[in-house]
Order: sequence, then structure tokens, then C-alpha cells
Amino acid sequence: KLSFKELIIRKTNRVLIPFLFFYITCSVIIPHILYLFGYHVRNEQFLGIHSLWYFVYSDKTFPNAPIWFFLSLYWINYIFYFVRKTAKNNKILILLFSFIVGVLGYTLGHFKIKLPLFMAEALTSTPYFCAGYLLKSYILDMTSYKNKNVYMLLISTILFCVAYLLSNNGPIYYCRNIFYYNIFSIWLICFCGAFSIILLAKIINK
Repeated sequence: KLSFKELIIRKTNRVLIPFLFFYITCSVIIPHILYLFGYHVRNEQFLGIHSLWYFVYSDKTFPNAPIWFFLSLYWINYIFYFVRKTAKNNKILILLFSFIVGVLGYTLGHFKIKLPLFMAEALTSTPYFCAGYLLKSYILDMTSYKNKNVYMLLISTILFCVAYLLSNNGPIYYCRNIFYYNIFSIWLICFCGAFSIILLAKIINK
């Protein structure tokens, strides 16, 4: 288990630095070079010195949508660290506290309260991280038969489809923390999806 200092060092190297590299390269340097050579640049409002710190607080549009989750994931790791510490590694409490954090993030989005550096998005996404953590731990410890694993995969896949159909009533903007779906249905989809993927990987590995 990592100390908080070790966690900071590891996640800075593995998550924050890659985010900064791709952001500065793809959202600052390359667009400016293309613009100087007369090429059309999408979102020209981001051009200028302010593009260096635009990611700190982006209220509507993020210039490099595919990488915003790097920054959100960076905060999720710290949030989940404190969730585990507070819960003293009790899995039920970890699950409960993660959902409380997720509801807090969802509430911020519902009332259009924006936090810098995608922190609100990180709060809302904490249950996803919790799902992967708990389900991976559970499945790797399973000693049941392969046929039972297949049935569990089938059940989780069905639940995934049912949750999706019941919640399909609007778009989702993860990058802006806006959800027109029922957030609990989204989390159910997350748990079922994560369970199916991890369980399928275990079955294949056998």
C-alpha cells in the first residue's frame, strides 16, 4: 500500500505529466503553429497566452476533449485514497462513502456549480473508480467454477442493458458534469459494465 506521498509521486508521473504534455503540445503549441501558417484552427478563442492555463477553469468548451479525463482521474485517485482511509478499508463503507462523494459531485453539476481543474467531475466519477476497485478485488478472489462465472457475466450484462434502457432519456456531458440521465442508473451501468469486463477477462485467462 502506498503512502500519500508515494501516491502523489506516482500519479503525478503517470497521470498529471502526461496530461500536461498532451495539453501543451496538442492544445497550445500545435494550434498556434497551424494558425501562424494560415491553417484553420478550431476554437480560435483559445489562441493566445491564456491557452496555457485555460484548463484550470473551462466553463463550456475544453480545447482538447479526449484528455480532460486525465486531470479528473488525477483527483479521483486522491479522493479515493481518503475514502479508503476514512472507511479504514471496510468495503461496505468504501462503497457508501464513494456514493456520497458521487452524489455531492452530481449535485454540484445539477446546480451548475463549477469547480476548477475538473474537480467536480472527479467527485461524480468516484463511484466508477470504486466499482473497478471493489469488483476487481472480489473477482480475483473468487474460487467458483467457470460455469458460475459465465452465468454471472450473463446476469450482469442483462442488468447493464436494462439499466441503459431505463435511463435513456437524454445526453450525458461528463466533461461538463451535466447528466440528463438518472445518475443512479448510470452508476448501475458502470458497476455492471465493470463487472462484466473484469469477469470476462478472468474467464478468458482461465
